[in-house]
Amino acid sequence: MLAYWGDYIGWALDCGFRGFRCDAAYQVPARIWKPLIDGAKRRMPECLFAAETLGCATEQVDALAKAGFDYLFNSSKWWDFRAPWLLEQYESFRRIAPSIAFPESHDTERLAAELVDCDAGTIEKRYRQRYLFAALFSSGVMMPMGYEYGFAKKLHVVETRADDWHREAGSPRFDLCGFVAAVNAMKASLPALNVEGEQVGVTDEGSGIVALVRYDGDAATAGQATLALINPDAHERGGFVPAAVLPQHEGRRWTDVTPQAAGETLDPHRPLTLGPAQIRVYSSDGKDRT
Repeated sequence: MLAYWGDYIGWALDCGFRGFRCDAAYQVPARIWKPLIDGAKRRMPECLFAAETLGCATEQVDALAKAGFDYLFNSSKWWDFRAPWLLEQYESFRRIAPSIAFPESHDTERLAAELVDCDAGTIEKRYRQRYLFAALFSSGVMMPMGYEYGFAKKLHVVETRADDWHREAGSPRFDLCGFVAAVNAMKASLPALNVEGEQVGVTDEGSGIVALVRYDGDAATAGQATLALINPDAHERGGFVPAAVLPQHEGRRWTDVTPQAAGETLDPHRPLTLGPAQIRVYSSDGKDRT
């Protein structure tokens, strides 16, 4: 079995593939994965292996720790921006490997189908919010084809055809190509968004605004950090004082780097208003020594 799959992976690498998504990876022991992954990396050091681990028990993910996977998949798509479980999962996963966030996948309904009762403006806001959040939450981000145009038909690993693309791309719901490019450029430029450093979440109970502070290492010694201020409500604006949701030990100067909307330095003590489903992103290169 190992010889067969080792040859198969080698054939795929020779064809030009550079990455492998390993479906239900937790169903195969690490002692099987490790020689397959090691053999592939000897042949092509830059190839990547991502373990699909959605829906399995924590113990099953832990069992893959020595397999050599480059990425796991996290469950951020299903987060309500409030419950503690996602940050607990992030902390658990980052000890094993970086993870990949996504707003939808071939295993889920399209986001547009989930928002069928919303108006066009709200749907587009949610699409922007969910892609930006996925890019902010973890090192990896995945976006299935058609997301940028709001496709509604679910992807199928066997039955999806080029006609499905032409049918919906011919009259797109919207065009987020520029926004997605801006988000990707921002992500690539900020070290904290490309490593699985410590991440802290705080909610302002009065407004519902959520703050996620993500570091390029442990919080106490980190250099670069990012701050995401999130309004989970897609219909109401949220007014708050940023200091209410920043960790108490923070002493950083935060510069606005929000894609397509970069603004001024954040004043933690000045009231700030976020529009429906809006996310503002800030970056800090270190604690303010002044």
